[in-house]
Amino acid sequence: MIITFLRIDAVGNVKVADFGLSKDVSGNVYFRQQMSSGVKLPIKWMAIESIEDGIFTEKTDIWSFGITVWEVFNGGKTPYGGFSPTCVKTMISDGYRLEAPSNSACNDDIYQKTMLKCWERDPNERPTFAQVVTDIDTLLSNSVGYLDLTM
Repeated sequence: MIITFLRIDAVGNVKVADFGLSKDVSGNVYFRQQMSSGVKLPIKWMAIESIEDGIFTEKTDIWSFGITVWEVFNGGKTPYGGFSPTCVKTMISDGYRLEAPSNSACNDDIYQKTMLKCWERDPNERPTFAQVVTDIDTLLSNSVGYLDLTM
């Protein structure tokens, strides 16, 4: 999921748009994408197992969700700045993860307990979406007032 694919309606509901890259997995746990097919893939949002092996699961969606959360807290900036997709692949394989957003809206708990968990190398170590919702609910219930998202 890429932040530019998200739309917010008049009452604040988030809608996902642009399904050009989506695939019907028909109940399969994952599917493999033919990397040699010439299909352009959003490498900067993809989990390492998707990039390296063409595997797509709920756990790879969790990785992408973590990238989208990072984008939200960075005012919509593109992850991995000016790095090429090839460079990003190497960086991720070598263990690099995006740095915590520098604005005050993203506290260390959001970065450590949400984003970094989503980017674990081992997909089995990543949370489920249900766990992410629980973690975010806990973070929000422990915070006072609203998050300041001004840049």
